[in-house]
Amino acid sequence: MGYGLYLYVRALPEAPRDPPDILMFTLCSIRADHVHAYGYANETTPNIDALAASSTRYVNAYSAGTFTGSSHAALLTGLLPATNGVLSPGDKLLPTVRTLPEILHDFGYSTAAFMGARGPAVFGDGDGLERGFDSMNNVFPNPTAMVAGAAKWWKEAKHPAFMVVHIRDAHAPYATPPPTADARIRAWRNDAFGPGTHASPTTSLLADALRDDPTLKNELSALYDQGVQAADANVGRALKAINPDMQHTVIVLAADHGEALGEDGHLGHHRYNDPAVVHVPLLVHYPKDLVDDEPDVVQTEVSLLDVPPTLLALAQVPPLGLQDGRSLVGLGEVPLWTAHNADTGARPALVQMSHSTFGTQPRISTVVTTQDWRLTNAGGAPLFQHRVVERNAGTESERWEPADDPNTLTALLKYYTEHAPIAPPAAQKLSPETVNALRKAGYW
Repeated sequence: MGYGLYLYVRALPEAPRDPPDILMFTLCSIRADHVHAYGYANETTPNIDALAASSTRYVNAYSAGTFTGSSHAALLTGLLPATNGVLSPGDKLLPTVRTLPEILHDFGYSTAAFMGARGPAVFGDGDGLERGFDSMNNVFPNPTAMVAGAAKWWKEAKHPAFMVVHIRDAHAPYATPPPTADARIRAWRNDAFGPGTHASPTTSLLADALRDDPTLKNELSALYDQGVQAADANVGRALKAINPDMQHTVIVLAADHGEALGEDGHLGHHRYNDPAVVHVPLLVHYPKDLVDDEPDVVQTEVSLLDVPPTLLALAQVPPLGLQDGRSLVGLGEVPLWTAHNADTGARPALVQMSHSTFGTQPRISTVVTTQDWRLTNAGGAPLFQHRVVERNAGTESERWEPADDPNTLTALLKYYTEHAPIAPPAAQKLSPETVNALRKAGYW
């Protein structure tokens, strides 16, 4: 139970060819519905939109975890959090799990990761995700220096190369609010992320206020959008500085998770598995000499777990073995999931998180999600919901309501039973240094 066999959906060309370079951008805390290419009205992401124009855009893509560590562990292993061991902040990748960079390195790839700073909002800082990287670079004074370092490594590396660039500008506390900003936003930002114990109740107070105050939510959303714009600008700077050969480079751009901005009184990400947190942008630029008929847009549900099998297939590297993901290649004709079309290749996405306090035995919450259906806490007291879309005066909004569809509920439960691991990894004791770092980043 808990693993799906590795599967190439469509055969790739069999003729020998040089392996492609692989450039992966992971964007911290960017939700899909705040990206212009995903329908956001504000033009916050011109550089991401430009990449989307030459890529396949996966409309319904989902993270497998709810914070940077768990999502990157899934993204770099193809395994769900309860399988790879990174379920809560401070957890470490299980020693038996092999990573994507380890496999690629074994087959001749140079490997590197670049990110702006150390701490809980990055990966590979003692969590085991540094394994397989020839170079792990996480100490830079600013994003400009980080981009310059990544470009220098790419130009000097022996190719084929695999590089991950992690951009975290959209992570809380977002942009600096003006002096005229709502006092509740300024208090949250100062108390939760400034010097001190980081145990202020202002986070809960702001989250509760956001539930019923549209003006306050719009103000916070505008600050968040400034972070999204900064992240987008750094994507543009990185692409220009790295200057990858687009005819021979696979480019992946994905958010590791999104961000709740007041929906249902939720603020942040790692404590929640709301659609705002788990629905993420995912773009893949496929070089034409590798795959020449991938569509511009794929509607069927996919997961960040699917990225490692995809990259291994494109690199002509043998599969990792048993995985929770599958190759994205060839999914363009697969429809959205329903209770009646599993034989078409449609499948829900799985998201896992822990509701436990840090350092205690994880209590897993698993979400089985599609565009229109969500089954939350599938292993406990389930919450079954359906997406309702409202259109009014040219605008569209959505909400999730309790569902009553026995066939769909049965199908989602069946998928959970067959594919979701239920045995959590052992709890890991956190050091005082890790606890302080998590508090400073707003995770406590």
